[in-house]
Amino acid sequence: MSPVQRIPLLPEEAHWLENLRVGDEVTRWLAGVVPMPLVVTSIEGGLIECGLWTFNARNGAEVDPELGWDERGTGSYIRPRSH
Repeated sequence: MSPVQRIPLLPEEAHWLENLRVGDEVTRWLAGVVPMPLVVTSIEGGLIECGLWTFNARNGAEVDPELGWDERGTGSYIRPRSH
């Protein structure tokens, strides 16, 4: 099991998630240090899908029930893609 980390995201930092659309590019940060470029494939029911990965639409935390990851504790999260 991967270590679970708390991802603080202030409301003013999360506004970009409200404007996220299918096809947008994001970066998944595994353990907060390993960047992985992803593309949003679906947004519905409070969840953002990026291919095989699912993230909470309020704070960008990866959601994976098998690993015990949710919006309060996770091993990765998405942030806007830096170009």
